[in-house]
Amino acid sequence: MSGIYVSSKVRHAGMWQDWRDQGYPICSTWIDTPIPIPNDVIGRVYWPIWLKEAHAANALVVYSEPGDENHTGCLLEVGAALAGGALIFQVGESNTFKTTMGRRCDFMAAWRSMPDLKSAMDEAMRFVPSK
Repeated sequence: MSGIYVSSKVRHAGMWQDWRDQGYPICSTWIDTPIPIPNDVIGRVYWPIWLKEAHAANALVVYSEPGDENHTGCLLEVGAALAGGALIFQVGESNTFKTTMGRRCDFMAAWRSMPDLKSAMDEAMRFVPSK
């Protein structure tokens, strides 16, 4: 396992780079990937890399802000992280994580909802082995 994988809308990449600069062991290379990239290139070249990173992570922090919608890519990353045994920490809400009836999806029982990003990152750190 290799640290904390972070999952959110691409527009938050700079924020994740700041967290990494503060010493959090973020293993998500998507935050450094130049955007825009054609969809076929993302699917063929980048998604296999990102899913391997999520699968190898100790923890995953999934983040959304009001107005952020369509977190389908996050669902792929979360699935890969869960398959690898990572813990999932969620900050914020998204309709992507709800059923058509407006309830939280049942797979979210494995997630921990956190009140803010600092709490989520600090809790995720507890599951990253020290070097």
